[in-house]
Amino acid sequence: MLFLSNTFKIKAAERGGIFWKAMGQHMHFEPKMMEYATLRINEEIQADRNIEVLPNDDPEEIETTEDEHQNPISEDGTTVTNIQAPATRVPYIAVHLRRGDIWQKCRGQAVEKCVLPMERYIDAVERAREYASKSLGLLSHLPVVVATDTTSEDDFQKIKELGWHRLDHTKYGTTEVWGTFGSAMVDAAILAHADVLVGRLLG
Repeated sequence: MLFLSNTFKIKAAERGGIFWKAMGQHMHFEPKMMEYATLRINEEIQADRNIEVLPNDDPEEIETTEDEHQNPISEDGTTVTNIQAPATRVPYIAVHLRRGDIWQKCRGQAVEKCVLPMERYIDAVERAREYASKSLGLLSHLPVVVATDTTSEDDFQKIKELGWHRLDHTKYGTTEVWGTFGSAMVDAAILAHADVLVGRLLG
């Protein structure tokens, strides 16, 4: 798996990040990573009422030999090589709730400007649902999946109360399957694959 972290810095401030937009649309996650993310999302959302199911359009996987993958095993028995692409996927809204290292992006700012309150995200999700319904022709109440580095039990409780979903990487053994940066990469895949993304400029 190739992690090109510096691609996030490909931008032209005076042109609204046109270089990133022109290049980024042609970049894809390794298919097994995308399959894993889609599989976990389906598992998390499937209990929701009135969900919409669409054909899965993940990129086709290139055949590899067994020894081309490191093949660790998570607690539930998942390995990289036995991940199968789901035939369907559930449309969803992804929320990037950045907390842990956000201070590096906004040093010197007041707390309320640096760490957005949950209410701002709730309002944005409602606008995202309206957009998904009117512009994308999807259900008006799409499920919400949160990618976050927060360790706050208050945040976790609020996410649960809202009926939103969060992948518990400890429960799924993501690090055991994908390595040290596995959780971050799976979260990135979830955000990238969302039908609508809610986030903020700094995070």
